[in-house]
Amino acid sequence: MRKIGNWLKNPGGVWLILVYILTLVFMGMSICFTVSPLTGKFALFSYTVYALAAMLLTFSVYSIVRCRRELKASFIRLLKKNPITSLMFEGFGFRTMVGVTLSLGVSVAYSIFNGVVGIIASSVWYGALAMYYICLTFIRGGVVLRQVKSKNTDNGEYKRAKTYRNSGIVLLVLNVALSAAIAQMIFDG
Repeated sequence: MRKIGNWLKNPGGVWLILVYILTLVFMGMSICFTVSPLTGKFALFSYTVYALAAMLLTFSVYSIVRCRRELKASFIRLLKKNPITSLMFEGFGFRTMVGVTLSLGVSVAYSIFNGVVGIIASSVWYGALAMYYICLTFIRGGVVLRQVKSKNTDNGEYKRAKTYRNSGIVLLVLNVALSAAIAQMIFDG
């Protein structure tokens, strides 16, 4: 009995994986019973499944919270073995550039989407949103381009500061453009 108590306090091993699998199975069965018209015929069985799903889910969450430090440490060790993912942990500049590049891609896609919808629907609103995201694309693209170019020059800090100033100016223009789109929405209903 003491062994079971210790395992419940500090779960681990193959049994814990079995608990996670059973949790998923019983959660799936609970969902099936919730949407099934047969629940009334098998009421006792369905309530037993609900209770087991609740208990297993509670224990699974407890075990994840209890083991989170070890899980996080092992996950980070695994990611640091790969040279690219290790740069995400160790290199602030690399991590920043990855985030900005992904954000740039989303801005490009969303500006194209709004531009196409604006042309198809002849909508000033979508056209204004497309211009907004095009400006964001220019800002982010300028920052990415300047970061790449300034690595190999002596006056890189000056160029970066100039890029940030220009980005601020474009952001001010961006506020005016967005205000015009909002005014159009208010006055035209």
